[in-house]
Amino acid sequence: MTDELRKKLTANIWKMALYYTFNKRGYASIIGVYLLTIPNTTAQSIGLMWLIGDITGLVLEVPSGYLSDKLGHKQALVLSRFFLALSTSAYLLGFNYWFFVLGMVISQAAGAFMSGTSTAFLHETMQALGREKDFTRVSGRIRSIGFLAPLPIYMGVPLLVTIDFRLGIAAVLLFDIISFIVATTLTKPPVSQAHIDEVSSRNFMSVVKEGYELGFIKYLVYGAFLAAMIWGMTAYRDVYQAAVEIPIAYFGFIFAFSRLLIGLTLWQNGRMKRWFTFNSFMLFKIVSAMAIATTLFLTREPWVIAMTFILATVLLWGFSEISKGFRMEIIGQSKFKATLISLGALMGNITKGVTIYLMGIAITKTSYPEAFGLLLTIGGPVLLLIWTYIFFASKKIAQSS
Repeated sequence: MTDELRKKLTANIWKMALYYTFNKRGYASIIGVYLLTIPNTTAQSIGLMWLIGDITGLVLEVPSGYLSDKLGHKQALVLSRFFLALSTSAYLLGFNYWFFVLGMVISQAAGAFMSGTSTAFLHETMQALGREKDFTRVSGRIRSIGFLAPLPIYMGVPLLVTIDFRLGIAAVLLFDIISFIVATTLTKPPVSQAHIDEVSSRNFMSVVKEGYELGFIKYLVYGAFLAAMIWGMTAYRDVYQAAVEIPIAYFGFIFAFSRLLIGLTLWQNGRMKRWFTFNSFMLFKIVSAMAIATTLFLTREPWVIAMTFILATVLLWGFSEISKGFRMEIIGQSKFKATLISLGALMGNITKGVTIYLMGIAITKTSYPEAFGLLLTIGGPVLLLIWTYIFFASKKIAQSS
């Protein structure tokens, strides 16, 4: 490898930090409230919007990962940013409910081309640089910067929204354009001709079989159900906070504080990973999710609710690179990293979309706390059963080896 190529590959690291920084949805904390300003919309309307978006993600998730592996990870990352700008534009033109649905659909397409691909691209960059062992630490710190750097955006957009909803969303569109430009400057990590030949010759079902043989699929099932439980709560964060009369002007500060905690947690993911085995890490997240759902079921205090939602978002995003680190260890030298990771996102889109939609119905027919209690009653035991299966399956494999 030439010094020039090494320099360009090293630059991928800070460029990916920028990529994640401008990936953040500054309007995420207010989009549900914005939607409810449209006549004849309810919490069930929000659930339907998420379900339609997740069906789109379901349809595109694995094909996008497979295309990413086939056509190139950089090209997929560029395409993701293009779709994200289109999504923000749809929200900006949100004259009726279906503009919001369109924005969610395109946003899910953007996410489909990013999920798996960004991880695979960074992992291959680290491999090319001979720094594969640093993946979790570097990835965690990149994601940390991606959460910490946009803090002014998180706080500023809701303040702009108090003037006009579209003004806040227009500011995010500018960042989407910057993110697109950054993606076009990334450098493709070099791969061998054998790698190219294998990627060209393999079909999708053979990749799924590979994932099963690696023992990877059971971890994806766990991740999908855990994410569904957490998303079932956080998807209604903004509208519930508005319902308990937390002023919308504070939403940006609440959102920013959650991102601050996520960023600080991600920064330490490389060190924290050493504290866990994969099994103990999974149990930690399950117990934490159940504790959060229990609190939302029991409390009626507005600022306790806000703090609990902050902890839920930290649980969802703050430990993500630990999970990816464990998963990349299982995948190893597979040539289809993006496809295998996308399988997890595919499962997550199914469980998340259905859960959010059913939560919308439950909230509409009962109340927010009762819906959270229902989620706890069903989701907690399901997750514990999945974990128990994985734990004993892992012990059996260890004993046989």
